[in-house]
Amino acid sequence: MLFRSPDPVAAGPVELSGNLYSYAGSAPASGTGSGGMSGAITISLDASSEIFFPAFPGPTSIPPVKLGLYGYSQILAEGGDGNTGGNGAAITIDDIGRRWDGAAYQDVGGGDVNVAVAISSQGGSVPPSSVMLPALGGSGGAVAVTSSSDNVDRAHVVTSTGNIDSSGGNSRELATDPNVSNAGAIISIVYFGVVNIDGILTANGSSDTGITGYGYDGGDIRSGAFIGFGSSSATVTLDADMNADGGFGATTGGDGGSVGASALGLIVVSNGALNARGGNSNVNVGTGGTGGTAFHSGLGLDCTNNGTVDVSGGSGNTPGTTGTDSTC
Repeated sequence: MLFRSPDPVAAGPVELSGNLYSYAGSAPASGTGSGGMSGAITISLDASSEIFFPAFPGPTSIPPVKLGLYGYSQILAEGGDGNTGGNGAAITIDDIGRRWDGAAYQDVGGGDVNVAVAISSQGGSVPPSSVMLPALGGSGGAVAVTSSSDNVDRAHVVTSTGNIDSSGGNSRELATDPNVSNAGAIISIVYFGVVNIDGILTANGSSDTGITGYGYDGGDIRSGAFIGFGSSSATVTLDADMNADGGFGATTGGDGGSVGASALGLIVVSNGALNARGGNSNVNVGTGGTGGTAFHSGLGLDCTNNGTVDVSGGSGNTPGTTGTDSTC
């Protein structure tokens, strides 16, 4: 869907309320069909209206404007269930920072972005009724909440307070270890300014529900705030719990993914749980997944960690090894 002003005017604040659904249909319960692929959802705001009105660039004096999503119960772009699970689609919420100066587009930085809504881009799962094995779950779609690059000394704020889930859908009786993640990345970034993240962010790899099988690796969840030209500071506050665990696999669990914050010239205050655990396996014959990575990193880092970190390996007859804790 595209909502468009009838006049070629510059963009003002965008504030939306409601529900957005782009989830795909599931296959019949017989367990032989494929789940549908969901469609991408993109909500973006340009300071000069260039995105929606390429033939009518806005004036040169427009300040960055606000993009806000309020009062939703959810934004969904999930894949459908089936003998082959459908893939979730990307969900992008971005305040783009460009403005027309009469001759070219200049990077002036996006405005504030405030997302107070639950988001899910999970992949579709294989139902227990599936008869065509091995059966593959769908991949989760990437989720990005960003305010784009800035070259002036002006603070912007990216706030996300809803739960976000981009996990892969469950598989069944996989015959080989995938050694990859099928969870979508969850990225929240501002270029010079402040990032405030709350809720529960989940990018777990697919579990395998079969008697034998392999788990997928966990995904990537990261937040960042970068200083721009002439700017002096950037801050990330993580009140969210971040989960990027490997999936269960009776034969071998998936490896943990990566969670944390990384940026240039930032202050990090981390209060939530950072989990990148290896997936569990059959305690009698299986091998647990290796733990992933939890991190706080960047040049000029001033970091306080009040939260918990778990990068343990998964359980199994052969337990997985512990991952890397690079938090402050």
